[in-house]
Amino acid sequence: MDTVRIGFVVGSLLFLAATGSAACPGDCNGDGAVTVNELVLGVNIAFGSAAVTQCASLDTGGDGTVTVSELVGAVNSALGGCGGGGFAGRYSGRVTFDATHSGLIDLTAERSGQILGTLMVSDVSSRRAVGGVAGLSFVFPVGGVSVALTGSLLDPASGGFEATGSFVDAAGQTVPVVISGTLPGPTGSTSVNVYVGNDPPFSATLEAGAFATPTATPRPTPPPGNGPRIVYAGGIPAHIHVINVDGSGDTQITTSAGTDAQPAWSPDGSRIAFSTPDSENSHVGIATVNADGSDLRLLFSEQTFLDLQPAWSPDGNQIAFTAGGGDAIEVMNADGSDRRRLVTKSGGERYGHLSWSPDGSRIAFQSTRPRAIGSEREEIWVMDANGTNLVRLTTNDVEDSHPDWTPNGQTIVFGRAGVAGGVYRINPDGSGETRLLFDPFALGVASPNWSHDGQQLAYQSLFGLKITNANGANAATVPNTNFVTDFDLR
Repeated sequence: MDTVRIGFVVGSLLFLAATGSAACPGDCNGDGAVTVNELVLGVNIAFGSAAVTQCASLDTGGDGTVTVSELVGAVNSALGGCGGGGFAGRYSGRVTFDATHSGLIDLTAERSGQILGTLMVSDVSSRRAVGGVAGLSFVFPVGGVSVALTGSLLDPASGGFEATGSFVDAAGQTVPVVISGTLPGPTGSTSVNVYVGNDPPFSATLEAGAFATPTATPRPTPPPGNGPRIVYAGGIPAHIHVINVDGSGDTQITTSAGTDAQPAWSPDGSRIAFSTPDSENSHVGIATVNADGSDLRLLFSEQTFLDLQPAWSPDGNQIAFTAGGGDAIEVMNADGSDRRRLVTKSGGERYGHLSWSPDGSRIAFQSTRPRAIGSEREEIWVMDANGTNLVRLTTNDVEDSHPDWTPNGQTIVFGRAGVAGGVYRINPDGSGETRLLFDPFALGVASPNWSHDGQQLAYQSLFGLKITNANGANAATVPNTNFVTDFDLR
């Protein structure tokens, strides 16, 4: 765009800004100030001669474009200063709605004054029938809900803010959510109001800092003499088997009426979690069983979707899984109690194949989030174990899936489809992506899986499961595993 035209546009925005007010869009480099060069860049973005990704803070509406109103907000920031820097940081809080519903608030205040976050509502009695909740004018979805929040710092001097969002409740009505009050700053806590629907405000205490994550918990040491074993689902219909890595000792340990699938070893190798139908073969849930097939316990059975994909926490106390056919990620205690939702889809995306980090602080998973229209491509993501701080690690034109943390927690392996496919390794921050091995007979994306000691890696190939060294060398086929669907190595 020519200099005269830019000068005219910026001058017009300065005139409009005299009566406007905004938080602090336009701080492209995050230094707490908006410069003339950043305003010029904003004008170029608005006219389509520059990409919005060059200054994402301008797009306060999140629609991928920069409007005149957003440019006016940037000019206000340039004239009056960004402010809000003293309140930048993470904030968290808890709110109770009724006897069965509680929520976690996770907010991030940026130096620009923008507020982003999530209200995660868990339903501790998610197996109840859908119905009205006494005292509330809306009906929380069964299992809970995750509400995306956006807002701004309204008063940079006091920390006054407001963040809004909405969700569709179990009765099909759109319910607005507003959280307002003052941020406590780098330390301390303050009381804020949580407005949901038309109900009176709920009170929450907002504290500086993110939710605490679990302390590091080493993986339990397996019993002496208990060598690497594979649990897998196989047969028609599929049932759960345990087999040694040399192909010996193949033992079927489940005999349900339908398909058993997606087995996962507990960290100490004593029990196996898996998805299984109920006695009428009409609903699917998660069960656990001893490695010898004894003490079968059905934790829940309530949905018709098979994609539950249970994953144990490293201390063996919790099981994370997908719900609603991949619509959400949930977690529960290993005995099936205290079930709660971590992530709910915001569009048409789906989630699957969860893997806890060895210290229990994060969970890796595959997802089509954010989902473009018509796109079904999976990518690798990580998030905090409480469902916050979702970060995408891979971005490709092919499918990446089945992530699994290395036992030392330093990297994540995953499978990639396509001609450049195979087993890949990546750091938890998305750096250092390398291909570990290539197998032209790998089925889809290979489904890699580490042994508990990190010395061996298993993956799926056309002629059965294969076991390699940790560096991907010396691959050997596990006999009698041609018809394996899901598996877990320990």
